[in-house]
This record gives sequence, C-alpha cells and structure tokens, in this order.
Amino acid sequence: MHIFLSAGWIFRVMGIPVAAALPAAEYLRITAVGIPFLSAYNFYSAVTKAGGDAGTPVRDMSVSCLMNMVLDYVFVVIIRLGIRGVASATVISQAAAAGLAVIWAASISFP
Repeated sequence: MHIFLSAGWIFRVMGIPVAAALPAAEYLRITAVGIPFLSAYNFYSAVTKAGGDAGTPVRDMSVSCLMNMVLDYVFVVIIRLGIRGVASATVISQAAAAGLAVIWAASISFP
C-alpha cells in the first residue's frame, strides 16, 4: 500500500525529471499489484527446488516470460495502452506464474 502513495515522492527525491517520473510512477503503482503473485511464485520456487525439482520452476517462469512478451506486444502495439499496457502485461504474467504454482501444489500428494 505504501508504494502506491510514495511512488511520485520516490522519483522526486531521486531527481528524475517530471516527464519521466510520471510514467515511471504509474508503472510502479501498477506493477506493485503483482507483488503478492511474485511472492507466491518465489515461495513455490524455493520449496520446489528444495525438494530437488529445479526444472519445474524454470519451466513455469519461461511460460510467464513468454506470456509477458506476447502481452507486451498486444497491449502496446495493437491496443496502444503504452505504460499501462506494459505494466499490466507484467502483472498478468506474474499472476500466471503464481497460478501455475498453485496448480502444481494442488497436484502433489503428501505421504
């Protein structure tokens, strides 16, 4: 929540010109929505790797990265959403990675 309120202030303190700071603050505010998804994926990745499976998190992140690239193109070039499109594509891709983690976690059986 704090990042939503302080995004503009952070860039002013850094001395970033207003022309760059406004879109950067917008990007930061939108991508902050993805923090819970990123946290969930990172937890899943650590648990999976600790269990000896390093391939599954790499596969899931590869899917997420490819999805991000495709969505960036669609949102920016086709739909013309600009910064909002890039940030939204990032959040959607992070949510997809977290979703793959949930699907994986639901599919394993515990002794």
